[in-house]
Amino acid sequence: MEDLVAEATRKQIADKGAFVKKAFTPTLDLQSLDERVTTIAKQELAKKEAKQDIYFQFDECIKTKERKVRTNGKV
Repeated sequence: MEDLVAEATRKQIADKGAFVKKAFTPTLDLQSLDERVTTIAKQELAKKEAKQDIYFQFDECIKTKERKVRTNGKV
């Protein structure tokens, strides 16, 4: 796990804890570490870019309001 934290620091990943959780597996070996780190970093970047999308923001707003909508005075 120390190697994962070091890689996250080296690649300037903001949420190191989430990165380590996603990248760690009990069978992870150091030779495949760079490939796994690159894959996880790309996924995190794609997720961050998706959050900046206007449609993503609309969907999130709708999700927060779903349970607050009433019909005919009933919940």
